[in-house]
Amino acid sequence: MKNFKEDMNPKYTLIALYVIATCMAIVILVRLLDHIDIVFNALNTVVKWAGLVMQPIIGGLIIAYLLDPLVDFFEHQIEKVPYIKKRGRDGRPIAVALTVAMAFLIVILLFSLIISTVTRQLTLASLTQMTDIMNQYGKTLNSFYSSLQKELTEMNIATPGLREALDELVSAIGKAMKAQVGGVGRAISNIGSIFTSAIFIIIFAIYFMLDGKGLARYWNNVLIALSNEKFDTTFHNFLKRADRIFSGYIRGQLIDALIMAMMISISLSIIGVKFSIIIGILTGIGNLIPYVGGIVAYGSTILVCVINGDFTKLLISLVILFIVQTVDGNVINPKLLSSNIKIHPLLVIASLIVGSSVGGFFGMIFAVPVGALIKELFDEIIDRISKRRNKLSE
Repeated sequence: MKNFKEDMNPKYTLIALYVIATCMAIVILVRLLDHIDIVFNALNTVVKWAGLVMQPIIGGLIIAYLLDPLVDFFEHQIEKVPYIKKRGRDGRPIAVALTVAMAFLIVILLFSLIISTVTRQLTLASLTQMTDIMNQYGKTLNSFYSSLQKELTEMNIATPGLREALDELVSAIGKAMKAQVGGVGRAISNIGSIFTSAIFIIIFAIYFMLDGKGLARYWNNVLIALSNEKFDTTFHNFLKRADRIFSGYIRGQLIDALIMAMMISISLSIIGVKFSIIIGILTGIGNLIPYVGGIVAYGSTILVCVINGDFTKLLISLVILFIVQTVDGNVINPKLLSSNIKIHPLLVIASLIVGSSVGGFFGMIFAVPVGALIKELFDEIIDRISKRRNKLSE
């Protein structure tokens, strides 16, 4: 036995352990492939559970991130108060309380204004008028459908396949409208869970605003302990760049959306366009996404004016919208975004397409700053490669 142990080579022992581990890994992988449906179902359950847990945390983090400059402003002002300064008290809790109170007040005022104006404008349109509009829609669609079939028959291209395609198109439109109504119904039925999520988001946001700097210091120490100095420096430079791009873009877009909603609502109200406040609000929301706000403004104004037969108001409205959009695109928006976002329009469109496919509406909101960050990092990498090649050539 002693001779056997002495003859054993550690190298062969290590190889044997590698072989055993590889065989076990292959067996486990084969077993997993045999039950791949169970594995996917388990992963799907874990992902859904993680999403439910992370949703209020991420929401609270975003709100805290957006409100952090206001908290810092209040904190600096509070620390200048002689009583607070003399006793060395921490002004952060008071600053957070003031910020939360101001945010709640602004949200309540905005919702009150939106609900009152929307209710008032919808009340102006009586039930009979709304019914007449819906009936006119139906008659117009039926007339268009009949005229199209007649024209196709006269041109000898009214094939059964084309007729079936038109029927399928009409059916698809009906199903889409039904799905939208169902989505609204589901949202109303889930109002309890939405309210609960909102409460947790607010709680996490307050926590992050109170102790965000402490959490940042803690994870910074963890990063320093687990990485080298070069990685730590690179990571912090990345965070500073991302903060500059995201904070500048998101806050700028929110302010721009509010300005556009007010300008369009006031302008269309002066002209006398019906549902002007609703058009302004929808345009402001759409303005959070590049190019969408203009489409919403023009499309909804044309729709409302054509339905009501206000063609003179339509022409004036289009001129006013063009002026407002031009001022926003050339003066207001560039001033708000400053130099935080430098990205080509084609890359903006590509980012919006990718963002919509990945995250829907919110994906489109964050798509542009993500695209700008990726472009900036890519440009920096290309610049470094070019400098290295120039040095080698010298």
